[in-house]
Amino acid sequence: MISSENITNYSKIKIPKDQIKLFVLQFILISGIVLFSDQQKYLVLFLYTIASILCILNTKYMLYIFYSSIWISFKLYFEIGSVIVRLSDIIFLFIFISWLINSFYKKTLIISTPKKNDYIIIGFILLCFLSLITSLNRIGTISEIIQIFQLIFLYYLVKSIVDEDTDIRYFMVATVIFGIIDSFWVFSAVLSQGLGGRYIGILEIIPDELPYSILFLYLFYLSEKNIFIKVIKLFFLLLLSLSVVLTMGRGLFIISAIMFFSSTLIYFISRKKYLNLIMVFITAIIVSTLFISSSQMASTRYGSIVKGGENTNMRLYNWYSSILIIKKYPYTGVGLGNDTEYLKSYLPDSSPEIVKQFGGDTPHNEIFHFGIQTGVLGMVFVIFFYSSLIRRSFKILIQNQLRSQTLANALFSLSLGIFIWSLGNDVILAGKGSFVILITAFIDKIYNNEKGIIS
Repeated sequence: MISSENITNYSKIKIPKDQIKLFVLQFILISGIVLFSDQQKYLVLFLYTIASILCILNTKYMLYIFYSSIWISFKLYFEIGSVIVRLSDIIFLFIFISWLINSFYKKTLIISTPKKNDYIIIGFILLCFLSLITSLNRIGTISEIIQIFQLIFLYYLVKSIVDEDTDIRYFMVATVIFGIIDSFWVFSAVLSQGLGGRYIGILEIIPDELPYSILFLYLFYLSEKNIFIKVIKLFFLLLLSLSVVLTMGRGLFIISAIMFFSSTLIYFISRKKYLNLIMVFITAIIVSTLFISSSQMASTRYGSIVKGGENTNMRLYNWYSSILIIKKYPYTGVGLGNDTEYLKSYLPDSSPEIVKQFGGDTPHNEIFHFGIQTGVLGMVFVIFFYSSLIRRSFKILIQNQLRSQTLANALFSLSLGIFIWSLGNDVILAGKGSFVILITAFIDKIYNNEKGIIS
């Protein structure tokens, strides 16, 4: 079971043989994406379907498969009319079937029951239904509501299933594996095209998992005692870090930097290694500066973080448009799934041509995203959600006195990274909610010190 004592001894935990088998399955499933193009995505779906059928009787194994599908699902989806069905949605259906089998036939698994503080979730659900009043696209709204119900169910299911620290460790390793595969893809593009452009991952989009892959592998590296394995981890850590820079993704760079700063600070201060702390920060700053300054494009791109730039200004216009919509629909919002229909029409007439052409797609801010769709109360819920996430993960750190806390360190730094991510992007209802909900369930499971599985 997960408890503070487990966290303290986290670094000593070995992964059982059955989970090693799942690691192999994880690698096969993710590596399959490299072989299959967009035109062959049905083959990828077939691969995951077979894996899900084989593991259908073990809900925890199904959850492991779900881990591997999260980052893939950003690209691998199917459009059914106006509704988008992602790979993770299909895997979730198998998870639900697995849960039904175990709950009603084997009678070994009962979902975690809501706590007192969880009733705010009920209020949020009612708020989502209320947004149907002003919704122009009710099918889109109902689709988003179904997605929210799916995320809430996933939250309670994860809290019920996850009963060992190694379960969370598997999720961390799954993210690292996918990040490494994406990094090799980025470097293969560099070798074939040369330096001078922006590079993306195997899913033909910015690899959002890279900052989190770096965080997990960095903490694994710090706690590693074996010199040979430590060198291997350092190699892949450098590979992941360089990949972030090569993507030219300013958001990825900022999130990586914040989580690196947080995790490093926690690790070395808890061990009173202040000189090591200073040396690590100096080295990171020097290496980053030298690499970025070596490329004019990189220098211009990352320099715009401070100076502002085209995309920054576009976000500002989107935020301005968001504020106007929220002021007009403060109580119910415009309805879930209706933000795009309103954003463009509320852009100022004085907006630059590039903003009129490409702006108004999304708010690029989680608080505004929910504010537009569900009103002011939706904004309050989001603020409460992220602040609670940081607060609970911080208390886990304090309660464990920062001794051998690889997992506790990871969860706190993660909560900071996710919050920063949400300030410049739509997250929960933009295909990335599963990742956030998993982290939330992990944190709450440890924070509440729940037993989880009920026989």
